[in-house]
Amino acid sequence: MKADINRPNIGDYSRPTIIQALVTDITIRPVDSFVVCDVVDNLGNFHAGVETIASGGGGESTFASMPYQVGQSVYLIQMSHNEQPYILGSVYKPANIVPSRDIQFSDTGEDRHNVGVGDYAIGNKGNLLNLTEEDGIIASANKDIRLQIGRGGILRISKAGLCDDYPLKGAAFITVLHNYLEEIRAVQDQIKEMQTDITANISVIHTTLASAATSLVTPVGGLPPGSPDSVTAAAGVITTGMNSINTAITRSTAQDSALQNLPIRDASVAGQEANSTICTSIRLPKTPE
Repeated sequence: MKADINRPNIGDYSRPTIIQALVTDITIRPVDSFVVCDVVDNLGNFHAGVETIASGGGGESTFASMPYQVGQSVYLIQMSHNEQPYILGSVYKPANIVPSRDIQFSDTGEDRHNVGVGDYAIGNKGNLLNLTEEDGIIASANKDIRLQIGRGGILRISKAGLCDDYPLKGAAFITVLHNYLEEIRAVQDQIKEMQTDITANISVIHTTLASAATSLVTPVGGLPPGSPDSVTAAAGVITTGMNSINTAITRSTAQDSALQNLPIRDASVAGQEANSTICTSIRLPKTPE
């Protein structure tokens, strides 16, 4: 009878029952790929293929799923004695999550692991997503955090409404920078070689002129300085020196030609290569001025 609260009334929805149960098996229902559980409730009743009343979702493109484990304690709601119950949620929380009423957290250099009573937190095996009351959104992971963006999508991070900067593509930037530095080093090596030859050429010119001057002012065969023999001797010194100078000039000309022919990209090409190293699929904030 309906008045007898100890005897369930079949088909009566006015007195739903909530009871604890233990998950004994987890399966995926083939017809709709829905996760269902076999459970044994506290009264010893076995229920097969129990669904969960999800707190989110409800459409073909929206979905929420509760994490399940064999041995997990859950709450069941049964609308009537002869109907299949539904899982409402888990009975216990992870022991490592300890809610607190008083959270002092202001230093951005510290991690926050505790959960406030005013926070909305979702935890699963050491991973925690916490929509905090005062400190923004905190995602903590015991392994990886992956942001999987679709083709054509961007990752946008703004600060004070500003989002006008981009990160660099590491590998592409290093390649472009390495190639540019190699070009600069080739030019530097060529200039160093030319500088060495220029110094040697100046030394040859100096030695030649000094020897010629000495020949002009030094008596030759007892004749006074400036005599034809002295001029002839000076001319010989200059001729010998000019041969060395001409050889040096030829070498310098070749080195200058090699320097001019080194592959140095112009500003337009350099700009295009620099732009190719910018990751435009990620937008970051600039520091407010």
